[in-house]
Amino acid sequence: MNDLIQQVNRQFEKKRLRNDAIAKNRKEEIYKSIPKIKAIDVEMAQIMQEIIKTVTESPQNAKHGAQQAAKIGKSLNAQKRRLLSENGFAEDYLERIFDCPICQDEGYLEDGTRCSCFRKALNDLAYRHSDLRAKLKKENFDTFKLELFSDQVLPDEEISQRENMTNIVETSMAFIENIKMPHVENLLFYGSPGQGKTFMCSCIAKALIDADYHVVYQTAYKMFDTIKDYKFANDLAARTRYQLLIDCDLLIVDDLGTELINTFTHTELFHIINARLLEQKKTLISTNLNPQELREHYGERIISRLIGHYRIIRFFGDDLRFS
Repeated sequence: MNDLIQQVNRQFEKKRLRNDAIAKNRKEEIYKSIPKIKAIDVEMAQIMQEIIKTVTESPQNAKHGAQQAAKIGKSLNAQKRRLLSENGFAEDYLERIFDCPICQDEGYLEDGTRCSCFRKALNDLAYRHSDLRAKLKKENFDTFKLELFSDQVLPDEEISQRENMTNIVETSMAFIENIKMPHVENLLFYGSPGQGKTFMCSCIAKALIDADYHVVYQTAYKMFDTIKDYKFANDLAARTRYQLLIDCDLLIVDDLGTELINTFTHTELFHIINARLLEQKKTLISTNLNPQELREHYGERIISRLIGHYRIIRFFGDDLRFS
């Protein structure tokens, strides 16, 4: 992870250099096209130097000097914007250029935390270097085959496995299309192993990643390892990995219930679910446990969040791993 962080840092440095070069070229272009703007910049620099000199010699005048500088700067900048507009340029043509106006392409905020743009870049880079990329190349809507599922209605079921999967695909597609809508529920897939839960998670992940959404896909076991590292390692890489769990557009937790279940996992699972609900970020959970088993394993507090904020979808039918 530290190596990936260094790579992203280099990406951000290149980004800043690129934007600085664009801004420099624009200034040279404008100075040639509109000499009056260059004269205004020279005048502004001279006035600022005089104000700084006055304040340095008379510190008691610092407040007045700052007010004077702001007033003059506002007036001269207004002149520049007017000249740009009159000559067919955007009024902000000479403003500094940033891909991310929040952190100004520094990658971190004033409080020292990493900006969301940095975390997304880190996650994208990790995805390109991970096994997940190869997995999603095989498991996606293009490779999904509905005919693998039986069209026979099973005993105790009202519809066939194929019809159930048709409904699940439709629900998943609607989820993808409306991922940013607050009213759209999170998803909980449950059912026995081999019925397509993980494959459908992969389909959803691939579709959203291709649409440039920020997706984190982890098994429950891996997610709790990430949380443990954050709690006990206390380094930048661990904090960044943990924050991705909270900030991503979609968090996919596969195989919930296969991890070692204890007080720590109870507490942290509730925190992740609750934090993402508060941030209005979508979560997809898959598990072999039915709702009653989830209640027995994780308690009423967690199951109430799942029932209240997740669309619970049951997979049933033949185990496709042996078909």
